[in-house]
Amino acid sequence: MTRHRRLARLAWAGAIALALASAALYVAYQSDRRLLAQLAEQVDAGRLLTDEQRLVAYVDFTTHELRNPRFEEIESWPVRLYYHLNPLHPGPGDVLRWGSDYRGPCGSHARVLVAMLQSRGMDVHPLLLLNQRGNSIHTVTEATIGGRPVVADGDFGIVFRRRDGALAGAMDLAADTAFFRAQVETIPGYPRQYNYDSTTALNWRKIPVLLPAVHALLVKILGPERVKEMRRPGIWMWPQAFYSLACLMLSICLAVLGWLLSRLGPTPGTVRHLHSKAPGQEHGRS
Repeated sequence: MTRHRRLARLAWAGAIALALASAALYVAYQSDRRLLAQLAEQVDAGRLLTDEQRLVAYVDFTTHELRNPRFEEIESWPVRLYYHLNPLHPGPGDVLRWGSDYRGPCGSHARVLVAMLQSRGMDVHPLLLLNQRGNSIHTVTEATIGGRPVVADGDFGIVFRRRDGALAGAMDLAADTAFFRAQVETIPGYPRQYNYDSTTALNWRKIPVLLPAVHALLVKILGPERVKEMRRPGIWMWPQAFYSLACLMLSICLAVLGWLLSRLGPTPGTVRHLHSKAPGQEHGRS
């Protein structure tokens, strides 16, 4: 067997292994989606809720249920290692199985809340609060209800309001800081540095140098307002789906590489070896 064919077989074996891993991860992703949908059905309890009522009910659920020690204390070192090494952070299914991210629960709670609301067809996504240096310090949930964005904090159990009683968005809270402070001042442990003066739906500092450079380029091309409206890809919230797609793409690349290697002829070393044989050996003569 030539060297190229051996490499081709190795590439095909790797392609099959990655394809199987992709399938397993995709099954896990679909299982997580069903788990969050079933959880939403349990909270609905057969009631016909408006989007506003559903937002309030789901925020109450994430605040009280996910603050259960079962979801907050992660003692298993493999899970802690997975949470630490996973650049996408734990998905909503991971949070329900193993607990909130030990480095801070706000992102975990927001992902569960977002997934539950999305299972009910609502337009919703995580929203990051930024400090004066532009670094992310807290994650909340932004939903579109009645044609306008509104904000809820599943970590502290707040569905923000305006002075007229209507649901408040990030711009409302930034414009009326006094009323925003009045809504959070009675909440134990609510950090004073949290505010809505600067928010983003996509963390442009997640990957240093690269993402800030991309952000600066997009601002020049599209303008700051359009860039501010950009959201993180939905697949980032589901690590199993992202890694399933990554494994599938790598599997395809290895399969193509294996096919190309199998089409190649003998290596130059093999050809020299054949020509170096004695004339009698080439024709089967002693």
